Amino acid sequence: MLELDRAHAGAQTIAADAKARTNNVYMLGYEFAGRGEVDEARKKFKECVEMALPADELHAKCERRLSGAGAQ
Repeated sequence: MLELDRAHAGAQTIAADAKARTNNVYMLGYEFAGRGEVDEARKKFKECVEMALPADELHAKCERRLSGAGAQ
């Protein structure tokens, strides 16, 4: 795994963009779940788990959703 140089402006931009895309995927899953579209929601939560770093809060949220603990 590559390590982020937190002092590098370009790296900060890339990391922020990746975080925003991951959040968007999570929100899509959340919206699908709210409409009862379980299969689509699970796809988005799985995608979010694959995108987010294990230490990221979204990774944990999506894993909980996939396990059923965070289901609505």
